Amino acid sequence: MAVTSLEVPFRADPVARTRRWRWPRWALPVVIVLLLGGVVGGAAARIDHAANYQPLIVGTGGGPVTVDAFKIARDPSGVTRWLLAAKPGATGTLNYEVDNDGSDPVTIDNVSGPTGALIHTSFRWMTSIYDGSPVRALPAVVPPHHAITLLISIRKPVCPANSGPVEIDYLTVHSSAFGFGHTIVSSLDRTLGPIDVCWT
Repeated sequence: MAVTSLEVPFRADPVARTRRWRWPRWALPVVIVLLLGGVVGGAAARIDHAANYQPLIVGTGGGPVTVDAFKIARDPSGVTRWLLAAKPGATGTLNYEVDNDGSDPVTIDNVSGPTGALIHTSFRWMTSIYDGSPVRALPAVVPPHHAITLLISIRKPVCPANSGPVEIDYLTVHSSAFGFGHTIVSSLDRTLGPIDVCWT
């Protein structure tokens, strides 16, 4: 009796088939959360930098522009200062540097000083007192790693007898950058102490 050979068709083992790798279902939400966290964290860091960015240094250098309107005086306590010695009604002007020590520009919006019946001041600026640049009204944009010259003009009042010292000992600078405002109160004791308007 002849034995018939039967050929059985080859079938690949289902276990041996190449399987497609898939991300676990939890992975996508984790990746999204991490990306969002990075974006939010970066934005928060930039906002914090902008809100706290205040690189101005006020009051370095300077002195009288109208030299004959001021003299150096020493008060009874031994403090050396500028005395506005002009005649009543005349104006004396001093200059102070304002340096931007940061890497972004800052706008000086306004400057003020002490107020009082005997104190009359005005503030202007120029790029430098040495290059013949024009005098301008505020505001002023101070480029990064640059300085401007702030001009303080003081009108001499009629000083009452025995009024005691009337002085300008600080400046208040209002500035802005990145949409945030800042206020700097800078003492003038770096350059020959306060400015005496009256000293009787």
